[in-house]
Amino acid sequence: MDHEENEKRLEELKSIIREQESRLHHLQSIAFQLANYYCVFQGVILTAICNGSTSLSCSDHLFLFTVSLLAATLNLVALCIMGLKYLRTVAQQDHNWCESHELQRRLLTILVLPRIQCHDPCKQLRRVLYFTVCMILFLGFAVVTLSGCWHIICRKYEWEKQQGNDK
Repeated sequence: MDHEENEKRLEELKSIIREQESRLHHLQSIAFQLANYYCVFQGVILTAICNGSTSLSCSDHLFLFTVSLLAATLNLVALCIMGLKYLRTVAQQDHNWCESHELQRRLLTILVLPRIQCHDPCKQLRRVLYFTVCMILFLGFAVVTLSGCWHIICRKYEWEKQQGNDK
């Protein structure tokens, strides 16, 4: 490549990197919205269960568990899809950034920019590990809320039943 082609490619890469940065922010925003909606949804269900609603009986636990399970499954799948898109976009951005850095090195006649290691498998592994930990934490929250839907109503119902028998 000659000097003009390198400059043109460098500008293209800078534009692509900016677009990828915008996409990453958008994916983060969607993921946070999904997680927030899920937490609010589960909070509403758990509030209805815990606040002593008299219209809920032990037989209702299956319905509430199913609704919570569906919400958890849909959100977990959506968050996984967003997370995988995020990881893929970050990897592409890293590649483009490395190519951009190398072009900048070539364009500078003095070569003041040091050569950098572009393909860091540890960086990608750390990102996947962080993503996995986040998904495990989200799954843990889902399990806690699901078990709450399953057990709290019946425990409350059994406690009320026992209190009625004690009188």
